[in-house]
Amino acid sequence: MQLNNLIYGVQLSAMYHRKRERFLAMSDKWGKIISLIAGSAAFSQLTNEIGKAWAGVFVALSTMPSLVFSLADRARLHGELAQKYGYLESDIAAVVASEITEIEIAAWHSTLRKIEATEPPTLGALTRICQNQMALVAEEYDKVFDLTWYEKWLCHFFDMPNTGKKKSTNCTD
Repeated sequence: MQLNNLIYGVQLSAMYHRKRERFLAMSDKWGKIISLIAGSAAFSQLTNEIGKAWAGVFVALSTMPSLVFSLADRARLHGELAQKYGYLESDIAAVVASEITEIEIAAWHSTLRKIEATEPPTLGALTRICQNQMALVAEEYDKVFDLTWYEKWLCHFFDMPNTGKKKSTNCTD
């Protein structure tokens, strides 16, 4: 049981950080795409002065989040954390289950805590989304959390702690 909880925690953390990495990397890329398009419009001969001014505003607005929030750096950090969790899971999988000792489990827990110590604060709704995906894969439908539409849409922007909602038995969500 202790080993199963450890593996679950490692897999959940790896999934969480991969989702954060993907979101932050895509946000950074979309900001660059918008900036490139708006920057091209600002220098276009086909655009009037008002259009060029608006294009400049779009360039500033699209590059600001990447610069202020360091999206690429944060994506890289989450990618490295997911990789560390993957290595830990690999170390656990390399040992035959019947030969695992309490000492090895304690060492893996220690490694897990060291990795967790370097993590930025987690986002509650995103964690619940990852938990839901893992529960659905395991066909444990009674462990699926009900999430509101805004928790699903804003899970990468705000920490939304668990509101105490009853877990759903509906597996179609």
